[in-house]
Amino acid sequence: MNTSVLRFVAAILLLSASFGFAAEQDANVIKIVSSLPRTGSARGQTDTIVNGILMAVEESGHKIGAFTIKYEDLDDATAAAGQWTAEKEAANADQAIKDPDVMVYIGTYNSGAAKVSMPKLNQAGLLMISPANTWPGLTKPGKGDPGEP
Repeated sequence: MNTSVLRFVAAILLLSASFGFAAEQDANVIKIVSSLPRTGSARGQTDTIVNGILMAVEESGHKIGAFTIKYEDLDDATAAAGQWTAEKEAANADQAIKDPDVMVYIGTYNSGAAKVSMPKLNQAGLLMISPANTWPGLTKPGKGDPGEP
């Protein structure tokens, strides 16, 4: 994710805020969260994703215009499972939804996890960007399980 992507996201968020879709706690903060398996076997791959997010935020100087960019790295895995769990992913989505500064949700790494969080995030009007999901049923009617997307 580079600075132009962050600017694009900021423009979308400003537009949505002008139509009353974005709840505001701090009008000058755009918070980005990621929900990826940070514990277990996928950690090596998700480290590279998180490093890319951090680099983009740092390159922006943590600012886009008058807005301060904040980032939070959420783990959708547990040490006990060694991989993502539906409960942890649902909790991450709920946490992001409850935080009025969160405007972007980067995740998930696993399509199964996306099936858990997408309905929640869509209902809340929260932008979700996935660096890795490939299951066609997430976005293409008739390509996945019955009733998807």
